[in-house]
Amino acid sequence: MSEVPDFVIAGAAKSGTTALYTYLSQHPAVFMPTEKEPAFFSTDVPGGIPSLEEYRALFARAPAHCLTGEASTRYLYSGVAIPRLIAHNPAVKIVVILRNPVDAAYSLHGYAYRYGHEDIADFERAWRLQPTRLMRNAHEPSTAQTHVYEYDYRGVYRYGVQIRRILDCVPAGQCHFMLYEEFFSDPATHYAELMRFLGLAPVPTPAFSIVNEYVGVRSHRLERLLRRPPEVVRVLYAPFRPLLHAVGLHPVQLVKRMNWGRPRKTALRAAFRAELEDYFSGEVAEAERLLGRRLWSSPIDAVE
Repeated sequence: MSEVPDFVIAGAAKSGTTALYTYLSQHPAVFMPTEKEPAFFSTDVPGGIPSLEEYRALFARAPAHCLTGEASTRYLYSGVAIPRLIAHNPAVKIVVILRNPVDAAYSLHGYAYRYGHEDIADFERAWRLQPTRLMRNAHEPSTAQTHVYEYDYRGVYRYGVQIRRILDCVPAGQCHFMLYEEFFSDPATHYAELMRFLGLAPVPTPAFSIVNEYVGVRSHRLERLLRRPPEVVRVLYAPFRPLLHAVGLHPVQLVKRMNWGRPRKTALRAAFRAELEDYFSGEVAEAERLLGRRLWSSPIDAVE
């Protein structure tokens, strides 16, 4: 029996990995655990499954002759995940889907804020505070750093470094790079290419329904109130909390979810977007060099 997994979707975060995970899970010759993001191999980013036994247990129900796979976006960000993964299974295949880093970082901020891993609602302000916040976290216990990578918007999208790490560790025939923008403009074609890379027989293609659609916060004022309620509210609520939780009621979480919605996403300020494009231009240029192809329109266009 070969070692699990046969393939991983390694990232990037907020670039369609949940959609790929969902579509591949529907293939009759593929088994993927119900738990997305087990992150076992990214031991330098706290929060993953801690032991090999627990990790292998995720695949215990895999039928014979099925390809096994999993999706953990931390693997692209991690400095150790890809080397550990290839040491664990030298034949593993790596799937990476990349998105314009400006759009991906903005989307990651919205996700992190919605789930409480980020406490600054404005992306531009959160971006500028990164150096201070990451330095502060470096001196805190590792348990406090579990979600650091979810607001390390600069580091998560260092595509040049990340692609080089993969190409240095993994045979070229075991790597498959995709672009978010290309995939979702023609999903059937790019899904068929992915099937060929994984060695899977063609089957009726999925419906390619929207997965993990953007969800924002309707009222930032209400969100702040729920995160930091006045002392009088905390005092009055405290006696009722155990009883409510005992019967499965979590009023704060319920109201938070009611405050989620699909408001039109605010466009980044033009000057700030240009600043981000300039920041990421070196990484994009290196990624283009390594992959031997054009990726996204960027400030690089202006100097060629």
